[in-house]
Amino acid sequence: MSIDFDDRPAVVTRDEAWELLDEAAHKWLGISADEFARRHDKGKLSDDARTMHVTSLLDLARQ
Repeated sequence: MSIDFDDRPAVVTRDEAWELLDEAAHKWLGISADEFARRHDKGKLSDDARTMHVTSLLDLARQ
C-alpha cells in the first residue's frame, strides 16, 4: 500500500492500519499481525526497536 502525501490531513482506516501492521510484522519480525497482537497481549515480545516500531502500528490499528 502506498500513501499519497498532500495538504490534507492523513486519515487511515482501521483496515488500512491493520494492513500496515501486517506488512511491518512480516518485514521486521517474520510473523503475521494476528500473531504479533497475540504475543503483544501476552507480554511475550522483546523491547527492541523492531518490536517498538510494530507496536506503534498495533496501537493505530486498535483505535
